[in-house]
Amino acid sequence: MEISECLKNGRQKINITQEQLADKLGVTRQTISSWETGRSYPDIASIVKMSEIFNMSLDELLKEHPKLNKQDSSKIKTIAFGKLTKDEIEYTENYVEQIVEKINNILK
Repeated sequence: MEISECLKNGRQKINITQEQLADKLGVTRQTISSWETGRSYPDIASIVKMSEIFNMSLDELLKEHPKLNKQDSSKIKTIAFGKLTKDEIEYTENYVEQIVEKINNILK
């Protein structure tokens, strides 16, 4: 299952609209639509917030994905790092690497 499908399924399980989720995350409904159709990826902060909103661990939210490759990891980092300080980037980079490693270990 792709991340887009996991996000849509998570939202639908708690019976909220794209607009309602967008309000909770501080983004537009169009952004949610883009994530759910795979046109773009959510930033790491939004992924963490959605895991809380959906009452799912990050592993639960992400575990059904095919293995993340370096290109996928790079896309996530690029999106997240555009809005962070140098220290936040270093912390987030380590965090993303740990998540990718966990996902890949689950999928082995």
